[in-house]
Amino acid sequence: MKIFEITKYNKPMLAEAKARIPHPEDSVFEEGTAGALRALEAIAHAAQNPSVNTVKWDGTPAIIFGRDENGFILTDKAGFSAKKYDGMARSQKMFQDMIFNRKPDEPTRMEYATQIAKLYPMLEKIVPVKFRGFIQGDIMWMSQPVAHDGIIEIQPLKVKYTIDASSDLGKKIKASKAGIVVHSHFDSREEEEPRAMTPAEIASLKPSPGLVVLSPVMQIDSVPSFDLAEDDVQSVRNLITKNKSLVDKFLNPMAIGALKISNLPDIFKSFLNFKAYRGEDAPTSTEFLTWLQSPDSSITANKLQNVLDHINKNKTGFSAVFKIANALVNLKYALKHHLDTNASQDASVVASIRDEPGHEGFVADTPHGKFKIVNRPVFMRKF
Repeated sequence: MKIFEITKYNKPMLAEAKARIPHPEDSVFEEGTAGALRALEAIAHAAQNPSVNTVKWDGTPAIIFGRDENGFILTDKAGFSAKKYDGMARSQKMFQDMIFNRKPDEPTRMEYATQIAKLYPMLEKIVPVKFRGFIQGDIMWMSQPVAHDGIIEIQPLKVKYTIDASSDLGKKIKASKAGIVVHSHFDSREEEEPRAMTPAEIASLKPSPGLVVLSPVMQIDSVPSFDLAEDDVQSVRNLITKNKSLVDKFLNPMAIGALKISNLPDIFKSFLNFKAYRGEDAPTSTEFLTWLQSPDSSITANKLQNVLDHINKNKTGFSAVFKIANALVNLKYALKHHLDTNASQDASVVASIRDEPGHEGFVADTPHGKFKIVNRPVFMRKF
């Protein structure tokens, strides 16, 4: 039984203005209780309908390639947005020099620049001559992987992928020189954010000998439904409803805008990321206040005082925001554990992070919106 269908989609994927997908717990900071309820319903729907969940590949480094009126280019994020130099490499040598010259004193820099530049002719072949625009993707491997005891291991970043060498994907990898995953598209360099590529756009790419092109997600085909405990779901729903007026007053866009702290939702998310980088979970309102008044928050003295004044006037709503966010995280973790456990059985692709079984995370595409199902402290921890 195959659980993942690597290159096929079971349903159309809607193109979006932006390719970024939020974490469910962030919805309470961004949209108040309406966002929290939407995230709650999305988690419950994703549990009952596992086919709406997909797995995102974890690759690096990111590259951008495509064609304009002057021909093919290969670059990276820094080169794509460069203003002081021409970052749009139109030859293998130009791309190699650009990568090397950023860190010429690094001992292995030339080896790295030479290796990544070898992708240039392979990528040029996959882009049709009449194609216009720029594709963003991530490199999965840059040299031919070797199978040991029927297993291929690939670890481009934090996630290690163990692949059955006898599977269809394993056979492609064994015969390849490099592999990339493509996921988003810029129509022009003026766009600040790419949009997600559609299956039709990915299918239009041409074959290139030695290069494996992976679709952005692995579709989950055979995971059983998972009924989150109704008492747990209802408990979170009650928590949100009980604190609706206080939370929405605290996060009211007009109110925080008048206080010149309209980026308060982003400040909260920066704190969550700070905790995640340290591998710490279950952030509390008390910890937030400590972080807020430390150099780590990087906010100005005036803004700090405005935020503190706003919190002091809305203590109950402020505290409830963290309770709701953590309650959503607990449900999210229950769903992720179920998906990880079932998506690893009899699969040709098994993932682990720091020797712990599990993928980076899943994307739930539900009637209530798209959300990331990710354990942030595990995946984002830096030390």
